[in-house]
Amino acid sequence: MNENLANAHAVITIRYNLVKQNVNIAEDAGMGWEKAEA
Repeated sequence: MNENLANAHAVITIRYNLVKQNVNIAEDAGMGWEKAEA
């Protein structure tokens, strides 16, 4: 059971980090878009 929990935690951590990266990319793209419109 502990091994399953550890594996689930690892998967969630990896996915969370990917989401954070995608948010940063989206924010950077949004800022670039705003600068291009200005």
